[in-house]
Amino acid sequence: MKYFLLAAFVLSSVAHADTDFRSLFAAAIEAPDGRAQGIVEGKLSRAIQQAIGTSAPVVAEVRTLKSWREPGCRRLAVTLTTPQFKMKTSTGRSEPFGVEYQLNVCRDGRPPAEAIDWSKVHTGALDRPLGQEAPR
Repeated sequence: MKYFLLAAFVLSSVAHADTDFRSLFAAAIEAPDGRAQGIVEGKLSRAIQQAIGTSAPVVAEVRTLKSWREPGCRRLAVTLTTPQFKMKTSTGRSEPFGVEYQLNVCRDGRPPAEAIDWSKVHTGALDRPLGQEAPR
């Protein structure tokens, strides 16, 4: 349960972390092999280290999974690991901590339009899909 909560914290904290993830995303988008890597610093790193009981560095690895038609837009996988610190798993093996999430993003930080399911986009206070008329 502790690690599930940590994973939820990780996903909600990326936008507020001290590490500039947008730069990592842009580097992966620009890289010929579609990959970028960096050391995670700040609140996110400290939270992970505290949760698993280490001071070992937390590493972010970003890799491209898919290219969208829009130039500079990709589906990226972001993996956060502690390569220098291994933990016992439920099977008794020792492995680095790791959590992965995926996102659709363009070089400028916006999501690619073709990756948005417009039927599920709501119009705010009206709380109905775009193009759907209000009940009469």
